[in-house]
Formats: sequence, structure tokens, C-alpha cells
Amino acid sequence: MPKVGLRESFELMTRDKYTKINCEIGMTCDGRELPNMAVLGGALEEAIALFQERITESYKVVPARNEFEQPQASQPSTVTQLPEQPVQLTEDEGAVSVVTPKPQPVVPFGN
Repeated sequence: MPKVGLRESFELMTRDKYTKINCEIGMTCDGRELPNMAVLGGALEEAIALFQERITESYKVVPARNEFEQPQASQPSTVTQLPEQPVQLTEDEGAVSVVTPKPQPVVPFGN
């Protein structure tokens, strides 16, 4: 059976020039007697216009997202300052002395 198809891709502005969506609309007809391409092309153009109109209207109702707004400054958080030098505990206070590891020689793999 013969088959014919049309597909149109376009970019649609939703709120302003920075908020756009990519659209793709397509149609496929198959059968013994296919409509004229002028008829299918006109129908596709009308469908695209309808989609654009409905999508644009829907964004007039939906409130804008606030994802790019800066969070408002709240009360300043209290940050405790760390001492510049770590506190050294003596052995009589029950602390364990710090052991620094000694570098080990590198042994080649497979030898």
C-alpha cells in the first residue's frame, strides 16, 4: 500500500525570547487513494497554527517559575571560627599520640 508522511519541526516561544520549546508535528497516511499533498500540507499548517495558539494561551495562565531568583538574605548564620593550630593534648590527658606513616618503597607489579 502507498504511504505518505509529512513532518514539521519548529521552535515556539512560550513567555519571552528566552523561554522556547522545540516542537515536532508529523502525520502519516497510507491507503490505496492518498490525498493530494496540497491538502495534507494545508492541514499540517492549520494543525501547527492550532498547536502554537493553544500552547501560547496556556502560558498566559501558568505563573512563571522562580528558579532564577536569588534567595533572600536571611538572618546571618553563626559560624564558629576554628583555631588556626590544632589543639595538642598531652599524654596525661588520655590522648593518643599522632603517628605519621612512613613512605613505603614502590614495588613493581608482577615481580
